[in-house]
Amino acid sequence: MKIFYICFFYLLTFSIAQAQWTNLNLTPNGNDLWSTFFVDDNTGWIVGSGGFITKTTNSGDEWILQNSGTTSTLKSVQFVDRNTGWICGEGGLILKTTDGGANWNLLASGTTEHLSDIYFYDINMGYVVGFNGTILKTTDSGSSWISLFSGTTNDLYSMHFVDAFTGYAAGEINDTSSVIKTTNGGASWIEKSSGFPRTNGSCLAVEFIDANTGFIGGGDTYGFLYKTSDGGDTWGSSVSTFALDKTEKDSKEQLSVYPYPIGVNSIYFREINNGWYVRWSGTDNYIYSTTDGGITWEYQRNLWERALLSVFVTQGGSGLAVGARGLIYLKAESDSDWSQLLSGSYENIQSIYFVDRNIGWAGGTRWGNPYK
Repeated sequence: MKIFYICFFYLLTFSIAQAQWTNLNLTPNGNDLWSTFFVDDNTGWIVGSGGFITKTTNSGDEWILQNSGTTSTLKSVQFVDRNTGWICGEGGLILKTTDGGANWNLLASGTTEHLSDIYFYDINMGYVVGFNGTILKTTDSGSSWISLFSGTTNDLYSMHFVDAFTGYAAGEINDTSSVIKTTNGGASWIEKSSGFPRTNGSCLAVEFIDANTGFIGGGDTYGFLYKTSDGGDTWGSSVSTFALDKTEKDSKEQLSVYPYPIGVNSIYFREINNGWYVRWSGTDNYIYSTTDGGITWEYQRNLWERALLSVFVTQGGSGLAVGARGLIYLKAESDSDWSQLLSGSYENIQSIYFVDRNIGWAGGTRWGNPYK
């Protein structure tokens, strides 16, 4: 176990009737943060385990907790404007808001399978993928969902559509059906695994720049990131193979219903040339960026923490990377580096000091263990 020291502070406001502590850090209470999405440069959301939802309207400077109405794991979030958005999660859960998240309404998905990723092309047409080959589609903003035949029983972890009809999905690698494609809005799916170079592990992240050019990342004993330029017919490594250490703890103990093994957990392209991905080595996280469409990558940050699970960068250049047990990193618009907002580690308060009867601080240590 590694021990590291980070100073953190609590502000005390006092009244005769009651003393109240306010945590100055953004605190998801140890929840795994599975997805982050910004609808513009200022307005974004983070969702995670325990029904956790939080929203910012000022690029992450301040966050407001929202009530999801559930304690289930929320896996993926997407908005089409500042008011209308959806979340999917475990047990067939789909939520919708029409007021920016002030209220979330439960939608009838028609399945109890764990749902992994959600995508809406516009306010009416959307797709969801999940475990056991589940793919759902709506054409009425989520009021009703139809089940599409994916042709696989493998768990699907990620998808990406480049328009209303052309999309890709990928997940558990089991020789066949680990990568599938549709060109007719999900009416049928084409097997693309024959050209994919992996026969084991999990495809955890799918991101396409256009109908032909895209990336798939994932992991097993080693992480991987592959690129296609011909619509998934062939795939080549976008980076050198990651020589990563795999631990017995990581391989045998996974408390979440969703996997975050060693490897690439999230890929995001803001446009054709500028993209980012996050990967976890089992002990260290890396945030990579490209400015040439994935021809070359460089890492902008590496850190010893729990797994980073999702990354998003706005058109203005501010970015957010979130992960297990509340791990949060922020990138400013004019900066290429990422700064830590919350470590997701255990805290011990060891000292307290007051400047007067109203205002005081407490500080201590954080103990980190990426496997607990």
